[in-house]
Amino acid sequence: MRGFPPLHLLLFAIAFGLVAVPLSHLTFARPVVARAQTAKPAAIPDGIHTYVRLRFAHVPEKVSVRLGDQMLLDEKTTAPSATMTTEVGLVIPKEGLELLVQATWPTGTPSTAITVELEPDEKETRTQTHWSSDLAFSQIYSFVW
Repeated sequence: MRGFPPLHLLLFAIAFGLVAVPLSHLTFARPVVARAQTAKPAAIPDGIHTYVRLRFAHVPEKVSVRLGDQMLLDEKTTAPSATMTTEVGLVIPKEGLELLVQATWPTGTPSTAITVELEPDEKETRTQTHWSSDLAFSQIYSFVW
């Protein structure tokens, strides 16, 4: 017994339509456009509102991050945390920024990595990772946009 070709074509079109609609929403989706923020946060001084995030392979005893004479982060870690975040207002010149990151680890800590991530509101996020094989670490991270 043979099937009825128009019925097969109709069933195929229905099945294709059921699959095509969700697929088209996934593949042709437009990115959500964030509305521009008109007011700066009150706690941030002049400059671009920036998140400075540090991630560690092993939790350090003490961490400090400097931008020239400005101290961005200075913490003696009492609560174990593999990630530290702070918000600052940075003036970002065309030449970029150089952050001095210093950290110390307890005795017996193996070689470890420190990742510094800068996330300014008006620019792309930049990330750099450096490795330390000693208990004391001092490195300059250069970020250029």
